[in-house]
Amino acid sequence: RALAEALGVAWLPDLRTLLAEGMADGIVIATPNQLHVEQGLACVEAGVPVLIEKPIAHEVAAGMHLAEVAEAADVPILVGHHRRYSPLVSRAHEIVRNGELGTILAIQATCWFHKPGDYFEVAWRRQKGGGPILLNLIHDIDLLRHICGDIVSVQAMVSNALRGNPVEETAGILLSFASGAI
Repeated sequence: RALAEALGVAWLPDLRTLLAEGMADGIVIATPNQLHVEQGLACVEAGVPVLIEKPIAHEVAAGMHLAEVAEAADVPILVGHHRRYSPLVSRAHEIVRNGELGTILAIQATCWFHKPGDYFEVAWRRQKGGGPILLNLIHDIDLLRHICGDIVSVQAMVSNALRGNPVEETAGILLSFASGAI
């Protein structure tokens, strides 16, 4: 509130109040994953386009529901996968799409994230939907989709052996793409 006053901008207590005031032409949602669907639905109900920071939802069914509601209401929603716009990624996409590497049969990606203990002190990061897969690895999965095409099947194993929180800490994932690549 003090910052808003110092900057001379409006301060409102929550998203629904902002939407009810009709002050937004568009909304960027960059909140904990578990809030994305609820807040996205509020934007759609208000007819306000929304850019949702990845992931769109903390559960597949909830994300599908949000997408269906937005489509039925003809309200645009986008998911914030900003890494697609890196010049390096754009070039890799172009090389694969132009067939310069031939037919892609397999692709391998490895991601290592160090999450120190204090990272998990934030309560929502210890709950399902708040772990490293949806917060970090999702970017790499999106890049694989961008370069190799749609994913048609997933096999995965996750572990929470180190800290024992409900959310994953480690994962191994095998993806199969519509192109036939794995």
